[in-house]
Amino acid sequence: LIGGKTGTAEKIKASGGYSDKANIASFVGAFPIHAPRYVVCVVVDEPKGTKESFGYATGGWVAAPAVGRIVQRTAGIMGISPEYGMPHLAATRELPADANEITAALKPAALRDVENVSRQPEQVRAAE
Repeated sequence: LIGGKTGTAEKIKASGGYSDKANIASFVGAFPIHAPRYVVCVVVDEPKGTKESFGYATGGWVAAPAVGRIVQRTAGIMGISPEYGMPHLAATRELPADANEITAALKPAALRDVENVSRQPEQVRAAE
């Protein structure tokens, strides 16, 4: 298993402020989780959402699967065996080999309304 943290940040515009169209997605993972010896960090500049990611271009949808693929391909070389026994965490589909097409392998258990997530509470009330 891998432990890690996602990150999604809006890019700074040259004119000042933050872009609402361009972001940076990242994931840093440590493995094996019970006694970490290695760290992998993937940072994607201006990722684009896909149909498979439901249009999301966040660290969890873009960078985390890339870290998972890197660990999957290198752990055996380093003598680290995968841990089994947690089928609810297993990937539901294979990831493509093309790094430009990597999308999340896990399907969300439930989708929530994310339209207003980045707004301040007073903006959400005004929009309702």
